[in-house]
Amino acid sequence: MHIELDGKVWRIVEFQHVKPGKGGAFVRTKLKSLDAGAVVDRTFRAGEKFPRVRTETKNVQYLYDDGSDVHFMDAETFEQFSLPHADLADELPYMQPNASVQVLSVNGEPSSVQLPSPMLTKRGTWTIAPVSRSTRARVATSRALSCGS
Repeated sequence: MHIELDGKVWRIVEFQHVKPGKGGAFVRTKLKSLDAGAVVDRTFRAGEKFPRVRTETKNVQYLYDDGSDVHFMDAETFEQFSLPHADLADELPYMQPNASVQVLSVNGEPSSVQLPSPMLTKRGTWTIAPVSRSTRARVATSRALSCGS
């Protein structure tokens, strides 16, 4: 869920409703700014109201990166649009041309890219394999030895 607070759009990352023995209930939240990416903790009184922000996700195709903008095409309408390269610097290494990604639109304007959960590449699906305790212990021990000397 997204809310508008202090003129900016924030995504609610997590929240906790607290009802203390004395006084009124309140809600502790962790909010992430869609503009700057900053994460802040805020507390609100229970029942406090905020303007809700309309969001939607669309499947789009990543076309190319020209250095200043990253270009996409809507899979349904075939309309092309772009987002600033700086806003997608973290996601770009994981995106291949013609790959399908999801774009989050806030109030009808494209805002950010959500990569698919299983990243598909030409070689197949990337998976994270579980590691045994002995392997984790060996890695931790070797790191501790190399850092400690």
